[in-house]
Amino acid sequence: MRLSIDLTKEQHQAIKSYAVMRGMSMKDFVLDRVLSDDVMKYNQESLQVFEDTENGVNLSRYNSYGEFLRDMDDA
Repeated sequence: MRLSIDLTKEQHQAIKSYAVMRGMSMKDFVLDRVLSDDVMKYNQESLQVFEDTENGVNLSRYNSYGEFLRDMDDA
């Protein structure tokens, strides 16, 4: 499968330079950055938050914006 993205000349050169400095191809460099453990962890955490929200888990309700702000100040 192929993925194409539009880059400026400067962006292309920057990615190429970073890849070369790490002894990697541009493809491997981009895949390493995109599929890093941190990104995948964040994605899994985000998916869990979406699921929890849909199921009403850990939600707070406020009667006013002021009430919300007071709760945020206490956090």
